[in-house]
Amino acid sequence: MRLILAGMNKVRMIPLFAASIFLMGCAAQPGKVVGHCAMPTDRILSRIDLKQMMDEISSEVCQVAGGVAPDHYRSSHPLLVPDVVDVQSYQPHAFGLAASEIFRESLHRNCRTPIKQVEMARDFSLTPDGLMALSRDSSVLREQSAALPVAMVATYSLAPDRLTVVARAVRITDSVITHMASREVQWRCTPLLTGETDITFMMK
Repeated sequence: MRLILAGMNKVRMIPLFAASIFLMGCAAQPGKVVGHCAMPTDRILSRIDLKQMMDEISSEVCQVAGGVAPDHYRSSHPLLVPDVVDVQSYQPHAFGLAASEIFRESLHRNCRTPIKQVEMARDFSLTPDGLMALSRDSSVLREQSAALPVAMVATYSLAPDRLTVVARAVRITDSVITHMASREVQWRCTPLLTGETDITFMMK
């Protein structure tokens, strides 16, 4: 019996040793970045909790304290809210359009004020010094500034492992940014034995 058991132990050790070498080889593959996601970016973005992100951002730009916005927001004057756009291309793309709807709803709820949708590319422009309400129709915006004094403008930027969203409260009369808020979401991918990918998100 001793010989048989010893032989069985030796046989079992061989595949275990071979498996350990295989796993070590996989972990040390050149060119592989730990935590890198091979999944398409749009699929990663679709798993982000946009409602939580936009609720936190809108609460800050609306200056919500104790669940109540300041009097200058809680009025019948609507806020101008363009689509959320990519800071590089100046286009909303699929993510920006989805974020825009949630952002407007969250602003309406937190600022306690009506929302007026406007076109980002037509009515606003970005400069190295910040966002300015300058465009071919800026005179129209300024004429309406007595009734529509504030615009809530949000942009986003993408990196291989993170998304950053920045929102600004812009006073239309002089293009001054009165409040800003931002959130960054980082992600890390872990391949599972089932062939699927587990994504871990961290928002700050």
